Amino acid sequence: MAIWQFDVSLVPAAASWSDREHAPLNSGEITFLHRLLAATTPRVSNVDDGSTTYGYAHGNRIDLTELAPGKHAAWIAIDARSDCDYFCRLVCQLARVLDCELFSPEFETTLSPTRKGLLSGLMRSRAWTYALDPTQFQATSRGRRGC
Repeated sequence: MAIWQFDVSLVPAAASWSDREHAPLNSGEITFLHRLLAATTPRVSNVDDGSTTYGYAHGNRIDLTELAPGKHAAWIAIDARSDCDYFCRLVCQLARVLDCELFSPEFETTLSPTRKGLLSGLMRSRAWTYALDPTQFQATSRGRRGC
């Protein structure tokens, strides 16, 4: 993840709270995502480890990864520097269709799979702070390391 990317993952709404960060999606859900994303989003690469990336490495993207047979993860990176409204709407639609929530590792909590919920998380993130003023962000980050 680049500093300007806000990461979330799709997690089944029915997952127990303790498993939120690592709750896998099933093969049917991933097949659905592959079909939908292939029709709506540029595919950048298939990686040898079983991952497929839709979108752009340093921009908005969705990574679909096989964790184990029948268990998959969907990681989303939102480019805070971009006009990401369409992409955020797409992510929220995917989450709602799959009955998933959005897990933010940065905040260690789930976000509502709504445009308002996702954008609220994005605008509180380090990625957003960086996108607003990279020079100030870097100066502030250097100052924190010296404490």
